[in-house]
Amino acid sequence: MDYSLADDTREHIILLLLRLAVDSSLTADPTIFSELQWAIESVLDPSSFEGTDPKKAVHRVCSTFYNTVDDVCLQSRIGGHIMPSSPWLADIRCRLAVSFLLEDPSPLHEPPQTLLDLNRITELLARDRRFQVKRFQGKADYDWRELIALTALLSIAIDVSALELNYRGDRTEDDFNADIDKVASQLKTIYCSIQVSGASHMTLTLAKGDLEALHYRILYSIRSKPPPKKTLFESHVNDNRDIRSMLSKYSTRGDGDTGIPLR
Repeated sequence: MDYSLADDTREHIILLLLRLAVDSSLTADPTIFSELQWAIESVLDPSSFEGTDPKKAVHRVCSTFYNTVDDVCLQSRIGGHIMPSSPWLADIRCRLAVSFLLEDPSPLHEPPQTLLDLNRITELLARDRRFQVKRFQGKADYDWRELIALTALLSIAIDVSALELNYRGDRTEDDFNADIDKVASQLKTIYCSIQVSGASHMTLTLAKGDLEALHYRILYSIRSKPPPKKTLFESHVNDNRDIRSMLSKYSTRGDGDTGIPLR
């Protein structure tokens, strides 16, 4: 018996499942959460699309969500419920995350080399008003959960970008790490500018913590190797010279010498 679904039926089911995913009262139940994840992964599986182009069908679904979901907290929940269990699913959630971050539907159909541009993320962090957190300090009506949701979208976008950029033939490892360092630097600037005044501002504390965690994750998990350590004698270390020998001239006895050797 053939259980294949018509194109419009499948798209409607995907929309319903993703709509359920943004309902925190439902996903708080572990059983529902698990079954929902499995169902979303099953209906988005490209092998289940028969007689139609899965890219076109998923693009229509993503466009619908982009045009109808304006709240960034709901946007982050949608991306969080599409698990990157395959390159296909990772690409879908990355496109949604980048589109929501840039507030532009273009990433939904961009080629990978354009979609996964870390320099674009760096520019977003530096110039977008949503990340200029100093503007919101002291404003009681600002919901810091929005910044938490934006950080979750950033985590999705940067994670997939790293996986793809690592294997792009037109970029060297140093180029990739330099792009990662720029993103990390902007993240550090943002979370360091957040002044936490006490435990009464819990969402503010969580927002700063999420940004800081993302900063260290991309430096020590996504970067191809940990960043070089900075020391007082960095230039001598890079030259592979012995620091003790470089300072030995200062331990030579002379007039007025205290007699205390330099160790």
